[in-house]
Amino acid sequence: MKHRQEGSKLFLKVEQNLNLITAGHIERLGVEADEIHLDLSEARIVDSEGIILLWKLLREGKKVLLWKPPRILHEMISILELKEFLPLEKMTGQPYEEERD
Repeated sequence: MKHRQEGSKLFLKVEQNLNLITAGHIERLGVEADEIHLDLSEARIVDSEGIILLWKLLREGKKVLLWKPPRILHEMISILELKEFLPLEKMTGQPYEEERD
């Protein structure tokens, strides 16, 4: 997973799946961040731990923005009836880009 910090903003690119292991890394990296941008363009699977992570971050008052979340995330949010709490259509971020010199 690639990441960079810009002030209180944390930018991450999830290069595999948003699961228990990845969620733990994101949670540790995001402790000081007020805004977290997650590029999920390469993620194909989001498990329950990924959804729990998003919920936790939002409950902590963090702004969470997603870039190209996989279709499965939309399906899980719908099935679990969490659209009110995790409004994916309002959480659109930007793609992860490497820092420029």
